[in-house]
Amino acid sequence: MNRFLRNIALFSVGLIACFSTMYAINVVTSVFNAPRVESETLIVGNSHMQQALNPAFFESAQNISQSAEPLYVTYWKLKKLLPLSSVSTVVLGFSYLNLSPLSNRKLSDERWSTTLFNRVYTIADIESLEGVEVDRLEFYRSKFKNMCLYPKWDHASYMGEYFNFDKSVLSPPDEDIARHYLRDGENVDISKVDIAFLDSIVALSARENVELILVAAPIHESYFKRIPDHFIAGFEDTKRELEARGIRVLDYSKLDVADEEFLNVTHLNERGATRFSKLISEQIATSD
Repeated sequence: MNRFLRNIALFSVGLIACFSTMYAINVVTSVFNAPRVESETLIVGNSHMQQALNPAFFESAQNISQSAEPLYVTYWKLKKLLPLSSVSTVVLGFSYLNLSPLSNRKLSDERWSTTLFNRVYTIADIESLEGVEVDRLEFYRSKFKNMCLYPKWDHASYMGEYFNFDKSVLSPPDEDIARHYLRDGENVDISKVDIAFLDSIVALSARENVELILVAAPIHESYFKRIPDHFIAGFEDTKRELEARGIRVLDYSKLDVADEEFLNVTHLNERGATRFSKLISEQIATSD
């Protein structure tokens, strides 16, 4: 019996040593191979920015937006990247949807939590998420899997890129409105968490001497008409407060865009993104 226990203990020690070695290797590679943005303009946000702004139409830009990205993840990314970059301008996607608390449920949603944790395990500060439910077990499981099981060279899975489609599928906005603004059929309130992290992004940009420009990409008229009134009022109030603090807000949510330039009611397609990218690029260039 003692021999059996001794063998178990030796095996456990060996296993812990192996995991510790893999963790140490991955800490080194995550630091050594940390991404550094060389472009002057950094485009960040969720899928609405990811598919709205093609960096090819900017003088020097990179789009690192990702689908379903809450503002706190954008803040973590900027906190990691800005001190190591040559960025002079951050273009942040900001619209009505960014005020909804429903996007903050993704870290406890079994359909999304694993995907998000696998992106941000090296930059996440889950202790800062007051008022956000986090599946901590899934977070640490994802971190263990990515840091302790095998050596990895690339840990920058939080870095997105521009992509789009050359098609248009305009369906009724009912499902999108329900997913973005309703819980159990009732309107949700404006998210205090997102407002707080928006303020954090403003403060971070100021500390890093980076110009922050907020951009609201076009949305289809059928979707806009269904947005709850208090979200429209909240967005307008937030926009006025930001502009009073010297932050540029380019609100093109109601820009006249042809149906064939929309991918769906909330995203531009390749054709729409080309026109919109040129517009925003010109706006940024004329402000320099």
